[in-house]
Amino acid sequence: MAIPEVKLIVLADQAATPIDAARTQPAKPTLADLRWTRVEEFLRSREIRPNTHKAYERDLKQLMDWTPKGWHEITSRDLDRYKNYLKTEPNHQGKLRKSATINRSLAALQSFFK
Repeated sequence: MAIPEVKLIVLADQAATPIDAARTQPAKPTLADLRWTRVEEFLRSREIRPNTHKAYERDLKQLMDWTPKGWHEITSRDLDRYKNYLKTEPNHQGKLRKSATINRSLAALQSFFK
């Protein structure tokens, strides 16, 4: 059984040019990334120093930017590829990350996934 084609009907009093329609339509709401909610819960549950808090936020945000997967979908293979990414891709300043930075990032992930 085929699904019938959907036809939109524009009423005469509601017709608008594409430019007018773009101005009057509200912006589409963006869905909150639920992964970040989990990060916030994790950080609230820990008693850590402010600089450590910032570093954990930065490290977990970077992993979120690297993969669209949910936390429960990330495998050890994904983490191995992410570690390789940290070692080989330059940071926002165009420089390779130092070993200490990579180790701190991995320690943050280990603590988060524990």
